[in-house]
Amino acid sequence: MHWFHRAPDHGAWGIFAEYTHTEHMDGDGSSNHAAFALEGALFNGNWTYFGQLGYIDWVGGDDETLQSGVFGRGGFRYFHDDNSKFELSLAGHTGGDFQTGGDLVHWVQIASEYRHRFDGSPWSVFAAYQGDWTFLERVAPFSTCCDEEVWVHSLWLGAQLSFGLETLMAEDRYGAGTFDLPNFRAPLSYADELD
Repeated sequence: MHWFHRAPDHGAWGIFAEYTHTEHMDGDGSSNHAAFALEGALFNGNWTYFGQLGYIDWVGGDDETLQSGVFGRGGFRYFHDDNSKFELSLAGHTGGDFQTGGDLVHWVQIASEYRHRFDGSPWSVFAAYQGDWTFLERVAPFSTCCDEEVWVHSLWLGAQLSFGLETLMAEDRYGAGTFDLPNFRAPLSYADELD
């Protein structure tokens, strides 16, 4: 959920809160996390620059591999025209069980998307890539074995139906397209499998 103030000619800033439930890749457990962050966007002609900085914390579930941590995400959108945009973002996280000094989880994500909305239509099509690197760092004396890592690559092709505003740039400047939530799938679902 986002709460923010918008100045359509200049940018937007605010906060978000997110609650997640994750079934882990090893099939043996699940975890629940809450995330909170500050976020901001700057509008400059056909460019939008955005960033988020926050904290995620374990609030329940069977697994506590990722207890808490800080994360950040930043990127840009370039609008070739009102209905064609390219987006690139970079996100990162570091965390673990800070109370006991146990193993740490590090995560880096790079994501890109090209989206085109058909003029006079609510339909858009998109192609996207997301690459996630998750690294489990063993911290002595709690661990006796090795660090582990995994790369996860995802490709998407799809279509989307939008309601309300008539262009992608209008959605970015005046609608729900200004901010989205970070995709925490990799560090939350794979950290337990690396453990």
